[in-house]
Amino acid sequence: MASHDARELVSHESGVLVDTWDHAIRVEAIDDDRRRYTDALDLRAGAFTPLVWLFAHGFYRYRHWRWRAWLREALR
Repeated sequence: MASHDARELVSHESGVLVDTWDHAIRVEAIDDDRRRYTDALDLRAGAFTPLVWLFAHGFYRYRHWRWRAWLREALR
C-alpha cells in the first residue's frame, strides 16, 4: 500500500502590485499508482486583487494542463 504522507513546498512572496503571494504545492498519494498534485494560493493585491487572481487562475490552469499533457506523452 502507498504511503499517504504528503509532500509540500511553500513560498511566501510579494511584489510591486502584489502584497501577498503565498503559494503551496502539495503532492499526496491517493493509492499505489496515483498521486494528487494541488496548488493553493493566498493572494492579496489591494484593488488589483481581482485582476491578479484572474491571471493566477489562468496561469495555474495552464500549468496543470501542461503537466497532464506531458504525463500522457511520457506514459505512452
